[in-house]
Amino acid sequence: MERVAAHRELPRDQYHCSTCGGAHRYGSQRGQRCGQTSSRPKYQRRTVPRAQAHRPDWTTPPTSQYTSPRPRTTFPPTHTPTPPREAKPTPDRKAERRQRAKESLTRDPSNIAGDVVTYVFDENGFYTRLANRAIDKVPWFHPVRYRSHGLCVCLNNVAKGLDPATYAKWAQLPLRAGLIRVGCPTFLAEVLSAASAFGVKQILGTLPHAQLYKTMRVMIPLVCPDLGICPARTDVVKTYASPALGQELKAFAADLRRAGATG
Repeated sequence: MERVAAHRELPRDQYHCSTCGGAHRYGSQRGQRCGQTSSRPKYQRRTVPRAQAHRPDWTTPPTSQYTSPRPRTTFPPTHTPTPPREAKPTPDRKAERRQRAKESLTRDPSNIAGDVVTYVFDENGFYTRLANRAIDKVPWFHPVRYRSHGLCVCLNNVAKGLDPATYAKWAQLPLRAGLIRVGCPTFLAEVLSAASAFGVKQILGTLPHAQLYKTMRVMIPLVCPDLGICPARTDVVKTYASPALGQELKAFAADLRRAGATG
């Protein structure tokens, strides 16, 4: 009570010093010296980095109430994994697949002439060489790859796009540009527009409409990995079952050879 009373009795321009127990004037040198010689510890900077101040001690393994690891919950995948890409077939693999396609066509109950199949599947024939170039030109990154009947569906779609109305609309265009307009991929349009394919006939309208779309259909068994389950099999069988297909294909190939010789 006496100390409190002493505090109250100090003048307004003085304050009680906790160091020496006396009173000092505000702003006096004596009061500053007492403050500098104070026995209270000064503030010390943190020597431990802040990032390590709250880091747990990993030297001691944490205790757990489980005696064994908790089972990990697995969820079904959100997407179907992409199957591995298949390399382009070797010559032996091509021959094996074409032999199966040839047998599949000859076993078909439709009226498919054997001479047509023999002519189309000739190793040195026009259609076999054209099919080989189409397989070799398929880009590796292109969605129309050799596997999964992509090239078969592509050829069949181009054949469907060559209807008379569309064909007449783009007949005056160059062959490559006209094929691209009817839905043909660029790599296949380049194969078909090459001089080794249709000779010097570089205008779409100079090629017969019927022979051009039949060429697409008869090439499908030559590039197909398995004709028995091919999506374009029905259209292929209808084309091969045409009675005059053999004469038309031979005449078309002979006309192309003559055009190439005269050009």
